[in-house]
Amino acid sequence: MTTDPITQFCAYLQRRNYSPHTIDNYGRDLRLFFALVDQEPCTVSGRDVTAFIEQQRASQRAATTINRRLNTLQHFFAYLATDRQTLGSNPVKPSHFLRRG
Repeated sequence: MTTDPITQFCAYLQRRNYSPHTIDNYGRDLRLFFALVDQEPCTVSGRDVTAFIEQQRASQRAATTINRRLNTLQHFFAYLATDRQTLGSNPVKPSHFLRRG
């Protein structure tokens, strides 16, 4: 029985002693992202991340909220690329993060 990558990532965070609050928020942000893009993690591209940012901006989310969600995505994809070795490269780039005024 295989579990989904988000559940595995949250278990990884728990093993790394992240706070329960952080783990819950990471899981929520990841489920939101993947519900919107409706793709498997290994098929997500930088364009999908950009589309997610635009959707968040259209929903009038604050830059800090969007950046927090991007940080979650970046951490998740880094986990897949380095620890799980199921991803070639991280689709979240530093240029995706919003500058705050």
